[in-house]
Amino acid sequence: MTKAHENIKTENKKNEPSSTKTKLIWISIILLILIIFSVVGYSIKQKIDEKNKYEYYRTFKFEKISDMFWRTYVLKNNQELEFITYNHPLDLEQIPFNESVRVLTLNRRHMNLTLAISPEADMNGIVAGVNIARITGNYFGLPTNSALYIPVDERNLSQNYTRPPIDCSEATELSPILWLLPEGNETSVYLHPQYPNCIIVSGSNEHPEDIIKSADLYTFKIMRIME
Repeated sequence: MTKAHENIKTENKKNEPSSTKTKLIWISIILLILIIFSVVGYSIKQKIDEKNKYEYYRTFKFEKISDMFWRTYVLKNNQELEFITYNHPLDLEQIPFNESVRVLTLNRRHMNLTLAISPEADMNGIVAGVNIARITGNYFGLPTNSALYIPVDERNLSQNYTRPPIDCSEATELSPILWLLPEGNETSVYLHPQYPNCIIVSGSNEHPEDIIKSADLYTFKIMRIME
């Protein structure tokens, strides 16, 4: 073997580790690209699946119109009416709802419905009341009044209240009361155990803001968007 051949062989041996290292780098880059595409693809699929899941609820199409609101349409006298809510029905299915509430609300013998809220209620309770009144008053045409929820034995007869004071004991079949209770035992919609003509739409002590969820659940139920 000539000296020239020996030099070429020696040079090839020197280049072998460098070539192997380059291959490993390219393999690592390709694997990294595949992982990135897999993660991005899975994330996109999740978003599409989530959108499809929330697009329809039973036969009602829902559209997310902002970070806070959902929109759907309901029929009344063969006309489509826009209905805006804070929550999607899928997110409310686990909240307890007493079916007797729907029966009482839709009783056509009612002369009016009174929404009662405690004087200490924050904006969440007020928003919940406004949302309910839009449906009971505008959609169902049921005269809907507002009042302050103050038990009879706690009323100050010398005080001029901004709205009439009322409590569940004054609810009747013809004039039921809906008590907006932000800080109840749990987020739920039910009838008062002692006064069956009084509906309670409640948040919880831990999450008083959830009264808006209960209010949306109540409207979905009486409109039969949720069964």
